[in-house]
Amino acid sequence: MKYLFFIFMFTLLVGVIFSIGDLEELHRDLSESADADRPRLKLQIAEMLFRSDGETAGKYAVEAEDQAKRLGLHYELGLSRRILGNIHFNRDEFSEAASYYLSALAPAQVAGDNKLLGDLYYNLGRANTGLKEHQTALEYLLKSLIYREKLPERNDEITALNSIGLLYWEQLSYDKAVLYLQNAANLIESDTNPRLAVAVYNNLGNALLKNGDTAAAGEAYVSSLRMREIFGTEQELAVANLNLGNLYYTATNYEMALHYYQEARVLYGRVNDIIREALVVANIASTYNDLDDTELALLHHLEALRTFEANSMSRNAAKTLNNIGNTYLKRKEYDVALDYYRQAIQLKNDIADQEGLATTYNNISEAYYQKGLFTESLRYTELSTSFAEQYNDQKMLLNNYRQYAKIYERMGNYQGAVESFKRYIELDLQVYAIEKKDAIAEMMARFDSEKKEEQISELRTVQQIQAEKMALEARAKLRILILTVTAFITALTFALLFRAKNREVVKRKAVQKELETLNQELEARISKAMTDYDENQKIVIQKSKLESLGNLAAGMAHEINQPLSAVSMIIDNIQHKSQMGILKQEYLDKKCVQTHEDIQRIRKIIEHVRLFSRDQKDLIMEHFDVNEVVHNAVALTRHGIVKAGIEIELKTAK
Repeated sequence: MKYLFFIFMFTLLVGVIFSIGDLEELHRDLSESADADRPRLKLQIAEMLFRSDGETAGKYAVEAEDQAKRLGLHYELGLSRRILGNIHFNRDEFSEAASYYLSALAPAQVAGDNKLLGDLYYNLGRANTGLKEHQTALEYLLKSLIYREKLPERNDEITALNSIGLLYWEQLSYDKAVLYLQNAANLIESDTNPRLAVAVYNNLGNALLKNGDTAAAGEAYVSSLRMREIFGTEQELAVANLNLGNLYYTATNYEMALHYYQEARVLYGRVNDIIREALVVANIASTYNDLDDTELALLHHLEALRTFEANSMSRNAAKTLNNIGNTYLKRKEYDVALDYYRQAIQLKNDIADQEGLATTYNNISEAYYQKGLFTESLRYTELSTSFAEQYNDQKMLLNNYRQYAKIYERMGNYQGAVESFKRYIELDLQVYAIEKKDAIAEMMARFDSEKKEEQISELRTVQQIQAEKMALEARAKLRILILTVTAFITALTFALLFRAKNREVVKRKAVQKELETLNQELEARISKAMTDYDENQKIVIQKSKLESLGNLAAGMAHEINQPLSAVSMIIDNIQHKSQMGILKQEYLDKKCVQTHEDIQRIRKIIEHVRLFSRDQKDLIMEHFDVNEVVHNAVALTRHGIVKAGIEIELKTAK
């Protein structure tokens, strides 16, 4: 693989040397050319210079614009304005850039050049992205895609699809981001620009991971890493390793996550990128914390915190202070944890990090809960909930509802505990994937591909202009030399790729096996979670039944009181007749029968209530009298219904 990297760099160096020669030759041609050819030659020079010498490039582009306008050359007029727009874009002057791109559309449409039109709409999309006009940017990028789909080669179309996917990513529309990035990946072929392919695979992995498809994200990241091993810089390799570390962390494979995080840290250290190295160190600290190695977790957290504070990275410093508090919470050193949480709260208030405040207030609540200070715990849970509701942070709301249930139960407020648990269940059904599968840390870095996409787009235009063959004999000989060198390099590249193929197959099988293991683990965890949910649902149902019994109590008391009153009167009558000496056996037998009937009525009411309140874990199949069930149900509720002024009339089948 290293040989291929050196070959790629050698080819690039040869191209730079040839470009210098091309520039000198263009200047000679310009001095000898006719007026009709001068705009084209000046635009070629401007294309070569606008990144390294924007002022000179702008001068040539303005001259070409004036001459093209005078000569009625629509293509050259549109191209000159696009180059002027690119010069302003490189200076982050997005409004000026957009104005030039818009003014170039009319001559480009007259010229009917799909390549130029596709580039102009694409550049308008990027300029509006810079202006934070995302909806307008999306409309222009989609128009660009229409024209680029008509071109014979696919690099420009892939670039447009990639940019649309990134724009949807920024808008948190991960489903649409996956759709466009997957389409871009499907178009990648052997002749696709390797850096563009790397960017697409990396961005696709990010979107898939946000969408919860860890297996597909892993495949995309592995593809990105393999290409970066051939063509990428050490910083790009660091990004790839960081992404794989985040992927394994999401799947709770912390050992593999540590491996890739350590690789990313070493690579960032080599290029002296201390900021991103510190971000990786923070990830390593969180991983050690999940592995219950709190000593190493604290060591790495403090190292990252020093870098964040030294570079005024307040948001990252606040997050790290919160994570240090989590580590001390795990060590059951609650007072130390609370001290770090308070520092995090102060810093987050300073930078108005309201979403972060919701997380830290929730952590403070847990610390007070562990200390047995339930009133304080409840107060901080309420603060966390208020911030989470402002930003519709459903995962944090889930944590808070569960925290409410725990606190209310310990405080003896069982009704509050039940209500909080019900709210937790309702919200959990909406965001089940987030709670059970997506415990993912926010991606610490994203592959910086937008500038490279700009270079790719501009290089395509240079190639189109330079496709015109030069008539000079010296240039023809130079091209023959280039072809010869390229053919030799290509042959050598294919030879080395063939040797590396067998190693690649073995590595791919190992990665596939790891991904299958991750899928099995995730399925097992989901199955357990569903079982737990079913058990909790049974408890909620039983509690609801018991609450209903309370409502039936008044009616049941009334129904039992009637036969009891009748039995009492019968006994009084029997005693009275016995004292008077007029008690007859026939009367005594009749009253005994009535008393027995009243007792049986009481027994039926009690048995009906007992059957209703029992916990039926299993479904029982048996025959029963529907009329009897209806009459019993009416009997239990008759008192409350009659009291409300409602008349009951039953018509049951015989």
